[in-house]
Amino acid sequence: PLAFVNANLDLNRPLSSVDSTCAPSHIRYPQDTSLLNEAREKAEDLIDALCLPNEKKPRTYRNIAHKEYVSFAKTKKKSTKKIRKQIKRQLGFLSRDLKHVKRLQLHGRKLSDSQAHQLEIIQDVYKQQKSSFLRIENGVVLGFTKDQGVNWSMAEVDGEWSRCKRYWGMMAEFPIRCVAE
Repeated sequence: PLAFVNANLDLNRPLSSVDSTCAPSHIRYPQDTSLLNEAREKAEDLIDALCLPNEKKPRTYRNIAHKEYVSFAKTKKKSTKKIRKQIKRQLGFLSRDLKHVKRLQLHGRKLSDSQAHQLEIIQDVYKQQKSSFLRIENGVVLGFTKDQGVNWSMAEVDGEWSRCKRYWGMMAEFPIRCVAE
């Protein structure tokens, strides 16, 4: 369409094309610790919503968890050991909060649809972070507690977690024996 061409345009000069793509400037790239902290805070909000006004709220250690997260977030150099320690602590706090929510729901307390959806998301975050935190080798989660030469592990069999014994030392090549509990 020649009607839209500027009359002062020199056709002998090379044209430059300009890309006008836009990208949002406030993109958040959450780390594992910030995801867990946010999930923990949302779980504490759910606990507050489930508790009656005059009822004593369950112990959530929210102040301690917040202080630990803030002190971790302020550190400039985060070693792998510190990151894993913080993830483990936040997983523990979140696990405790999820147990409180489940217990309050068993006592007949109801969540709204949006709160129930939020709870599902929190549980998904917890499961994902827990599975990525644990060291998995050949389908067996290693590194729980050692007592008398036996390493207690958790193994996932058909979607169910069961407690297993793995012997170290002379019997390291023996297969894992699962213990029914």
